Amino acid sequence: MPRSRGAETDQVRGLLALALGCVLVSACAADAAVDGAANVIAQPDDVQPELEALDPCSRPNLTTVEPGALTFTTSSVPAQPFFLSDEPADRLGFESELAYSVAEQLGFRPQEVTWEFAPAEDVLTATFVDFDIAVDGYVARPDEFPAITYSTPYLETTTVLDVSNDDVRRILLGVNSQTPPSALRFAAPVQGAGRPWLLEKGWIPEGGGLAMWARAGSEMEQARESTDARLLDASTGQWLEEVAGVEVSSVAGVDPPNIAMSFAMVEGNPLVACVDRALAEMSESGELDAITETWLNPEMWRIDD
Repeated sequence: MPRSRGAETDQVRGLLALALGCVLVSACAADAAVDGAANVIAQPDDVQPELEALDPCSRPNLTTVEPGALTFTTSSVPAQPFFLSDEPADRLGFESELAYSVAEQLGFRPQEVTWEFAPAEDVLTATFVDFDIAVDGYVARPDEFPAITYSTPYLETTTVLDVSNDDVRRILLGVNSQTPPSALRFAAPVQGAGRPWLLEKGWIPEGGGLAMWARAGSEMEQARESTDARLLDASTGQWLEEVAGVEVSSVAGVDPPNIAMSFAMVEGNPLVACVDRALAEMSESGELDAITETWLNPEMWRIDD
């Protein structure tokens, strides 16, 4: 029996209602998916500020001697090859570039890095404290300098005892017993391991000092004129030979200690943990190795050529 026009109309309306329902369901599902995706995307934006607020090493939580800036200190005389110019902001040299890289890890832009110049003796004895981080090849000696704390090392290296002539070599080896080693004149970095080692060897008297405090580069080159023996790190010895054109002559059978260079900070400075973390992150990413390989390469030392 043929269907009436009313029945056909009802059927069409039913199909239209079903189709509209499917469209609405799809639209709702799509809206839900978008909302869900938006929530997933927005979540880090909501959480990140909270994480930064809780992180003592985030930039807003760092306390520095000069608000809004990170202040490094080093000696006024460039210690080649670690600083290749008298302006650390030039970023020429291993320790100069390292300082700016650590600053970046801590959230400071290059223009927010400032430099002060002070002798290492003043840093070690807390005579000078207006700095955040001292970068000058410090070797940890907390018992001797309790006012200072040290970062984890950023460079481990060998040392060599550079001597002036065979007479000095014979004295140090005990072949010449008429002259004791304590009669010789030594040079070594005040912030290094030289003096403790020389005291342990009995080559300088207890309570006595050295003929000259000299760290690296031109200071050690000048020390050759007024001292008999000089304690050098491997890079300084290489700089003297490659750039200054002087021969470094060691003493066979005498092995000075290896050293680990660190940053120095005022004892109690909470920045120490953040600097350690920055160095660890740089080590893990390979950035620290890249800086070391680049700037302790003798080909980089002739900046005037």
